[in-house]
Amino acid sequence: MSCHFARRFTLIELLVVIAIIAILASMLLPALSKAKDKAKAATCLNNLKQCIVGTLQYADDYDSYVKTRQTAPGANLEVDTSWRGRMLWGKYLSSEDILRCPNFKAQTLDHRVYDAYGMFFHMENMSWYNARKDLHGAYDASKGIDIYFVTLKMKAPSLIMAHFDSRRLTSSLAPTTRCLPMVNPLTINTAQSQKGNIGLNHGVANAAFFDGHAESWSANQITTYGFTKMISHTGAIIQ
Repeated sequence: MSCHFARRFTLIELLVVIAIIAILASMLLPALSKAKDKAKAATCLNNLKQCIVGTLQYADDYDSYVKTRQTAPGANLEVDTSWRGRMLWGKYLSSEDILRCPNFKAQTLDHRVYDAYGMFFHMENMSWYNARKDLHGAYDASKGIDIYFVTLKMKAPSLIMAHFDSRRLTSSLAPTTRCLPMVNPLTINTAQSQKGNIGLNHGVANAAFFDGHAESWSANQITTYGFTKMISHTGAIIQ
């Protein structure tokens, strides 16, 4: 009668297997991370396409007017007065998540609207706007604290950014995990200003334009466009 004993791995063999698994993991994890980043960038671009569709539907309902912001009296009363609030109130977008880059988590502060894609706050940059009137058109129709764009007055809607990746800095110029709906792209904005900057949240900035298309822009393209201040995906200030 013969006896058969199950063969066991030696310690050396186990260590070799573990080493192989570790090597494979080190090769696969960067690739998986890059794939995840690409998926987020694609989701972000799709979000912006939906945002501009919603914005243009809003314009159709309001005689081509797009209300970008209304500043309510008193800081604590500035509740959903940006373009973001109009998209949600009017049900032009089905989910609040569409309004925000997937790199950012939802955050609230006194129910104020600090988390949304950016929109150019041109009232602080009228010289930039006026210098481009001949090309872009005289599309500003602001009245007091009510800030409007008029799509029918846009000569080149494919060149006019509607919404784009944004990012916020704290007062100490450190990056935060917030994106802001109102952006002044010609100065570095801190937490006190309640405005953000264009964010290269994916190494590039995704943007939607008033003709309905969305695309990714590099830092060089943004600078050529005339927006001189932006923040990289690592939080570095680019100017």
